Amino acid sequence: MNLADRQWPFTRTSFLICAALLIWLATFTCAYVLAALGCALAFDGVRFAGFRIVPLITTVMILAAAATTFVLMRRALAKQDERPLAQFVRFVCIATGVLASLAFLLLWLPPLFLRQAACT
Repeated sequence: MNLADRQWPFTRTSFLICAALLIWLATFTCAYVLAALGCALAFDGVRFAGFRIVPLITTVMILAAAATTFVLMRRALAKQDERPLAQFVRFVCIATGVLASLAFLLLWLPPLFLRQAACT
């Protein structure tokens, strides 16, 4: 094992590559579990500060996840390592961050535009 391999451990590199998509996956799961619980337990119409509680919590989760993703992308952009592996990790981290950001936008559309509870 040479010095370059020791500077890029597998766990850290794997996390940097997958972090944005893992954040999106956790947010997606929590948003839809919250929506399902809201429908099943009939608290989908409950309001807090004039907003329905399920879309409000979903919006806060999505904004927090998007901010975390942008921090990861900014951190990847800040690295100025010119080694090929470092450039690859930087590119993949930014690419998955952009994809996750688009997915956050798509996940945010229903709570943003639906005016009434989606439970029937």
